[in-house]
Amino acid sequence: PCIAVTLNDRLDYFGSTVNLAARLEGQSTGGDVVISSAVYSDPEVRELLSQCEEGFAATQFSIPLKGFDDEQFELWRVVRATLPRKLRVTSAHTVLDQRGLAGAEAVGRLPEAEQRGLVADIVRREIGVMATSALVVVFLALRAASTAHGF
Repeated sequence: PCIAVTLNDRLDYFGSTVNLAARLEGQSTGGDVVISSAVYSDPEVRELLSQCEEGFAATQFSIPLKGFDDEQFELWRVVRATLPRKLRVTSAHTVLDQRGLAGAEAVGRLPEAEQRGLVADIVRREIGVMATSALVVVFLALRAASTAHGF
C-alpha cells in the first residue's frame, strides 16, 4: 500500500511499497533488474524469464534493506544471459573494419595482447551504445514528466 499526495502541484507517493521499490532500484548494478521474491514467483514473470528468445539469468540473493528493521529480503538479480547477437555482431564488425581486419581468422593471427585490446575496444563500444541508450531513456522520462506536469 502507498499514499499519493499532491503538494505544490506535484504528485508524490509515500509508504512501504514505495520505500521497497526505491531500495530494490538501489541494489541494481546497471544492466540488471532487481526484483522481489513475490515478483519472481508470479507465474507470468517466471514464464517470461524462461521463454525469452535471448534468455535471462536470475540469481537469488538475500540482504537487509534500509527502513525495514532487521528483516532479510530474498531478492533476484535478473540479467540478460547473453548480449543480443545483433548488437555483438555490429559492434565487433565496426571495430574489425576500423582496424582493417577481415574476420575471426585475421583476429586469430594477431598476438594475444592485440586480441585482448580488440576485445576491450568491442566492449567499450558496446558500453558506449548502452550508455547512450540510457541517456535517451532518461531524456524521454524527463520529457514525459515535464509534459504530464505542464512544465
